[in-house]
Amino acid sequence: MYRIGQFVRQAYADYLGSQYSPREVYARSSAADRCLESVQLLLAGAYPPTTAKWQWNISTGAQLGSNWQPFPIYTYPAELIDNDTLLRVGHYCPKAKEAYNNNYLKSNRVMSLIKKETEFLDKLGKTVGRQLNDPVVIDNLRDTLTIEYSRKYFWSNHSMWPSSDDKAIVDKLNEMVSKFKKIKYSDQVLKKTGGGPLVKELVNNIKESINGTTSKPYNYKLYLYSTHDIKLSFLLSALNVWNDLLIPFGSSLIVELHQQLGAINGKGYFVRLYYYNETLDDNKVCPYLLKLPNCTSVDCPVDQFYSLTNSVIFNDWNR
Repeated sequence: MYRIGQFVRQAYADYLGSQYSPREVYARSSAADRCLESVQLLLAGAYPPTTAKWQWNISTGAQLGSNWQPFPIYTYPAELIDNDTLLRVGHYCPKAKEAYNNNYLKSNRVMSLIKKETEFLDKLGKTVGRQLNDPVVIDNLRDTLTIEYSRKYFWSNHSMWPSSDDKAIVDKLNEMVSKFKKIKYSDQVLKKTGGGPLVKELVNNIKESINGTTSKPYNYKLYLYSTHDIKLSFLLSALNVWNDLLIPFGSSLIVELHQQLGAINGKGYFVRLYYYNETLDDNKVCPYLLKLPNCTSVDCPVDQFYSLTNSVIFNDWNR
């Protein structure tokens, strides 16, 4: 995340300028520790206090005050974390809860996928001490084993299974969960309730930037949202640009607002999207340029962007 922050500073140096002011960034995070830590790392990479105005404690000779500066990060109370509909998916409205249960959790398509792998799941379940007949439980196990495998914690070292199974099991679970999530994120109700609130926030930010107004404490240059892989998946799905692949750790969607040279009176604005999912070029951050469906080019006119996103935006959560 620190490296992504450095990319932001380098890629948008002309736009952000040389002030490195914490007042030009709006940072909003889920209350989960890892999300708060991620956005702090990104900000540290993007905004080292290079000007004396934002440096602190320099007289003591301490190095921290010339390399890091504090930023306000808006979030939710930890005890109400699942009520954060903007950056969490744990709080389902009644209609979404029904769709989640019927169209995903207990759907024939999901149950068929699980039944097809009964032998594999039964054997694995006995090893890990869990019954693996639920897509959520299977996904949680996949998440744990994937993290452990990436950190070189191999179950084969503890005689749980042969060394040849370490990667094979993780790959098999990733394949299964990818199919689960394709079913989940294609559901129109879940797509709307899962991705809609964040799409609405992005659209409002764009409109306020164009109009020169703000509903937030300052007129910001940069908006950062630190969330979870499931929320990012729903956002990409709501925008119809998800590639059906699992979201790697540290992935980011970058939404740029541009105005054509010479355009006036609020005209000539367009939106450009980039997706970073560990696409490294010589150890540098190298995001993919995305094209929104039904836009004539990767530079999507803002009115067209509003039209394409309108179907997933709603105002009354309880309806």
